[in-house]
Amino acid sequence: MSPQQLTVSHETCTVWDMTAEEAEQMLTEWVTVTRDRDNRVRWAVSAGVSKYRVSQLTGIGRSTIDRILARLPRPQGPAMGHLEADSDH
Repeated sequence: MSPQQLTVSHETCTVWDMTAEEAEQMLTEWVTVTRDRDNRVRWAVSAGVSKYRVSQLTGIGRSTIDRILARLPRPQGPAMGHLEADSDH
């Protein structure tokens, strides 16, 4: 099995070279990006991006996208930096 290459804080390293601190940073970055996933999906669909395209771009399954859209009404205003985090994420 060959080591997988990852980008951690804009530096490429292999999993085998990763320190505990780098691994923690990678997880922290992942949480930051995924925390508002559902809102980002809602915004994209509200802006006219098809559910199929959202699925292609994100790797999120269509049934999951349908569940995300069914949970809360579509967002009413703009502002990517002001998305509300879901209570379950």
